[in-house]
Amino acid sequence: MKRVIAALRKAGAPAIGLWVLALVIGPILSLVYARTIDDVVFSEHRDFGVFWTASTLLWRGEVLQLFDPAAFKAALVQVMGPDFPYLSFPYPPHSLFVLAPLSLLPYLPSLALWLTFTFGAMALALWRGLAQRWVMLPGLLLCPASAVNMAGGQNGFLSAALLGAGLLCLERRQILAGLCIGFLSYKPQLGLLLPLLLIAGGYWRAFMAACVTVVVLVLLSALAFGPEAWLLYLTKSGPYQAEIAQHWTGRFQFMSPTYFMAGRLLGLPLALAWVLQITASILAAAGAIWAVRQPIPHALKAAIAMVAVFLVSPYALTYDLTIVSAAILIAMSVFAPTWWEYAACLIVWLLPAFTLPSDMPIGPLLISILFMVLLRRAFLLRTAALVAA
Repeated sequence: MKRVIAALRKAGAPAIGLWVLALVIGPILSLVYARTIDDVVFSEHRDFGVFWTASTLLWRGEVLQLFDPAAFKAALVQVMGPDFPYLSFPYPPHSLFVLAPLSLLPYLPSLALWLTFTFGAMALALWRGLAQRWVMLPGLLLCPASAVNMAGGQNGFLSAALLGAGLLCLERRQILAGLCIGFLSYKPQLGLLLPLLLIAGGYWRAFMAACVTVVVLVLLSALAFGPEAWLLYLTKSGPYQAEIAQHWTGRFQFMSPTYFMAGRLLGLPLALAWVLQITASILAAAGAIWAVRQPIPHALKAAIAMVAVFLVSPYALTYDLTIVSAAILIAMSVFAPTWWEYAACLIVWLLPAFTLPSDMPIGPLLISILFMVLLRRAFLLRTAALVAA
C-alpha cells in the first residue's frame, strides 16, 4: 500500500484524479457489470467449463471428441451436466499442452488457479514495461476487461501475457520473444499481423524462433494426440468456428468489438462486413508497421502493435481487450498524456463494462481513436528524435 501511495504522489495531482477513475470507477463498473450479467455462460464462468472438459477428455483418451462439434456437444453434457449450455472448442490441438493440467483439480479450485496463474504471467510479462507498477498492476487486475475475463474464466490474461512478453522482449531477447509469439498461435487470429511486424522491424531471429516454435508445437501435438486431431480441426471444428464467428447473433455479437462484427450489427451483407474488416486491418497494419520502423521508445512500439493486433483480428471478444488495456498502461509509461489523450485511454479502458445497443457498434471506432492517439505520439517522438540527431 505504501508503494501505491508513493506512486500516486509521484504521478502528480492531475494524474491522481485519473488514476482514481481507473482504480475506483473502473472496478465499480466491473462489479456492476458482473452482477448484472444474465447470460448463463458468463454469469457462472461457463467458458472455463470448456477448458476443463477439454482436459478431462484428454486424460480419458477421448481427445478426438474435442474437434468434432457434435461429439463435443455430447461430451459437454456428460462432463458438465445436462444444464450446461453448448459452447464449441475453437482451439487447435497444441492448445491442449496448456489446458491439460486443469482437470487434475476440482472445477472451482482449478478455475481459481487458472486465473491466478494467467494474471501472474501477464504481470510478469509487463513488469519491465510499466513505470508505476504498484498502481498499474492493481488497476489492470480490477479493470473491466479483466472483470469480463474472470467472469467467463477465459484466456485473456494468457493472451496478453504472451503477446506483451513477445513484443516487449524483441529488442533484448529475440529468441524468447519468438517463443512467446509462437505459443500465442493457440489463438491464430491474434497472430495475423505479427509476422509482418517482425519482418518490418528486422527481428529475424524472433521471426525464425516463432516459426520453429509453431512447427514444433504442431508436430508434438500430432505425435501426442494423433494426426487425426489436426485433420478434424482443419475439416470440422475450424470451419464450424468460422461459421459461428460469421453467423451467430445475440450477446456474442455485442461482445465482439471488431469491424467485421460492427458491419454485421449494422446489417451489412457478409461480403461487405469482410470488406470493412479488411480495410480496417490494412490501415491498422500500415500504422503498426510504420511505428515499428521509427526511432521511438520500444515500449511505445509494443503498445501500438498490441492495439493493432486487436484491430486486425476479425474475431476478438471483450475479454481479449485485456491486450488493449495492457497496451494503454505501457503507453502511459512512455509519455505523460494530455487530458484528451487520457480521455481516449479511459474510454477504451472502460469499454468492456458497457453493452452497446446493436445499432451503435462503436467499440472498434473507439479503439481506432486510441490507436491514432498512440500513432500521433509516435510521430511527435520521432520528430523530436530526428531533430535531436
